Amino acid sequence: MATKTATKSKTRKRATETPRLFVELANFFASSPTRERILKFHPSAALEKHASRLLEKMRQNELSDDECRELEELKHGELLMRRIKARLRGVPDQ
Repeated sequence: MATKTATKSKTRKRATETPRLFVELANFFASSPTRERILKFHPSAALEKHASRLLEKMRQNELSDDECRELEELKHGELLMRRIKARLRGVPDQ
């Protein structure tokens, strides 16, 4: 029973905690980066490794609901950065 409670608590925490990429992006933009730094931005190596593990689990059809949600959040963050970089390069919205 203690395990069930711990699992529920952990799941609730994951559902409410800020996604890792969003934390990295917030910290990055809070540092007032130059245009060049924004264009060169990449997530941390640890986050890229984590994303690769999630993608591999997805390919193996082994993602938990929380991991699936996290992967979707990573995709949204990646899309946001692609759009920001495209704007900086002068590419209009599509």
